[in-house]
Amino acid sequence: MRKYLLTLSIVALFAIGFAASDDSKSDIEMLQEEVSKMMIEKTKEKGQTLKISNFNLIHQDGNIYTGLATCTLDGKKVDLDVNVVYDGNNFQAEWAPTAEYQQKAWEEAWDQAEKDYDKAVKDAEEEANRAAQKLEEEWNRTEREMREEQDRLERDLEWELATQY
Repeated sequence: MRKYLLTLSIVALFAIGFAASDDSKSDIEMLQEEVSKMMIEKTKEKGQTLKISNFNLIHQDGNIYTGLATCTLDGKKVDLDVNVVYDGNNFQAEWAPTAEYQQKAWEEAWDQAEKDYDKAVKDAEEEANRAAQKLEEEWNRTEREMREEQDRLERDLEWELATQY
């Protein structure tokens, strides 16, 4: 009988523990839903579109929760670190791209800047080559015109000399 009561007590404690954890989990799920809605609304107010594909909050300590949201922001995949303070009734949430996402975004921006720089250098070289070619053509035209003028003057001089004697 004691063994039976001890087993029943242990089972009851586990049941209470599971029930408490289920309530806690549903509170976290409810909080996740509310935070998700707020994130979408705040992003929409800024003229952007946020779609959350996965979001999990974890209770850290006291009224502090942290989580990770896998999202699409204006068509680009982004992972967001989410920090929530929840007192049981009200919450405040902050979110920002994860350090990994920021690093990746920085690397992509750097790569794009290098491509833009390389293109600008190439375009400048092509423009310089066109300008040099134009100058060379102008030089050659001027040189040709000067030779033609010199030839004309020499002919005129020869003609003048030939007609004087």
